Amino acid sequence: MERRIVPSHFNRDGKPKRGYPKESEARDEAARLGMEFYLCDFCNRWHLASKQGPG
Repeated sequence: MERRIVPSHFNRDGKPKRGYPKESEARDEAARLGMEFYLCDFCNRWHLASKQGPG
């Protein structure tokens, strides 16, 4: 069976990102670390991501 890779769920090293069960927890942690947060379409938890610079 082929392994499905979901970029929104995994770090660059292939390990799953930390998932926050509540949006408020992810929002607080993202603000503390200067990051963004989003709802993962794979695990339905909230993850953090680096802020995107100007494109």
